[in-house]
Amino acid sequence: MIETLDQPKQSESSSKLPAFLIVLLVLTSINILYNVANGLMGLGKSDQLEELETAIYQGFEESGTDLEDMPAGIRIALEEFVPDLIDNYNAMSYFELAYYLLLIIPVVMMFQRKKLGLWLYMVLQVIGSFEFMYFFRPNAISVTITVFFVLFAVLFIILYRMNRHALH
Repeated sequence: MIETLDQPKQSESSSKLPAFLIVLLVLTSINILYNVANGLMGLGKSDQLEELETAIYQGFEESGTDLEDMPAGIRIALEEFVPDLIDNYNAMSYFELAYYLLLIIPVVMMFQRKKLGLWLYMVLQVIGSFEFMYFFRPNAISVTITVFFVLFAVLFIILYRMNRHALH
């Protein structure tokens, strides 16, 4: 058999996962557990969202910030984002819960050294990155959140791909 970079020589030492891959998988697992727990606790709390909206605007009042003094783009984005959050909260909660439960599959597969887990992880990261663009009108807030999700998704995809040699 001809060896390639993707298929290193099998030896006793290669049967172990690289430490860096284990760290990535553990961090991803912690993220999954946190978000599943958070999602389960958030289900059914949509009735409290109107209180949240009131609290957000009261916070601005108490800080002495007048919404009219904000730059128009930020004010409009906030005025769009908060109602979208309230309207889409339940759908987002179910989406995130399903997303993080599905994310368990590629993590387990990568713990089992299956390269298919890496590909499934990448597909799910792409899907998850655009959640806010799906549930919210494109504005400064939803685009900013999406950019941060995309940056973290790309970072973790790169880090996982650096360890693809340990997966079969």
